[in-house]
Amino acid sequence: MGYSINMEYEIEKTESFDKWLKKLRDRKAVLAITASMLCGGDKSTQKKDINKAKEIAQTI
Repeated sequence: MGYSINMEYEIEKTESFDKWLKKLRDRKAVLAITASMLCGGDKSTQKKDINKAKEIAQTI
């Protein structure tokens, strides 16, 4: 049995944030920031989101 989940995300960022992120030399920091942006959620999934962000950070 297979499962298919179709999720759509939209990440909004400012031009100044985008410039700052592109100038970061520490690629691990860029990945960590990106991971935390992608793992955001609402209050009902906060604990799960934090655990997922920690899991992603361990792989960086």
